[in-house]
Amino acid sequence: FELPSPTSWSRLKFLEPLMGLCISILRAGSAPTERGEKIILKFFIESFDIPRKQRSTLRSLLKSDPSGDLHSFSQAVVRRMPALNAMDILALLTEVARCDGTPSREAKRRIKDIAIYLGIPENRWSEVERKLDLQSKIEDPWEMLGINRTATMADIKKAYRVKLSGLHPDKVARMDPEIQQLAKTRTVELREAYE
Repeated sequence: FELPSPTSWSRLKFLEPLMGLCISILRAGSAPTERGEKIILKFFIESFDIPRKQRSTLRSLLKSDPSGDLHSFSQAVVRRMPALNAMDILALLTEVARCDGTPSREAKRRIKDIAIYLGIPENRWSEVERKLDLQSKIEDPWEMLGINRTATMADIKKAYRVKLSGLHPDKVARMDPEIQQLAKTRTVELREAYE
């Protein structure tokens, strides 16, 4: 029996699975944003005391595609970092998902999958979703789109596009930042109602 040759320990290599989870949430449904990347970088630098000379490697790791799936990343995080609470991990991922407003449907789905992979029973998901404030805020999607419940798919699509046209970033670009943020939030809500 021959032991493998020793390799040097790398903090960044150790943290790759957690970084992979963060990146997968950041890229869920849309292109990654600079604000989301800053949230992730700040978390890793402050929580894991990343030395200054390794921060450029951390930034490049953030730009690369994660090599793995949610299940393998989640299992690696549980094995490597048993002191990390599953709810703390999910809170971080929720913050990343919220970096530019309301989390996308895909981000919510991925967070739910990760919760299950981290050992949270599926029957407790609604409780976890409430704690993380991930529940849908839309009471009635038909009312939000301004259509009745018997509308055809063509009517739904038309109503969605009409409502969305007034919220286009080019139309609100010269308005106050609060109005721009409101338009962005409203766009996400409309998309959720449309889906």
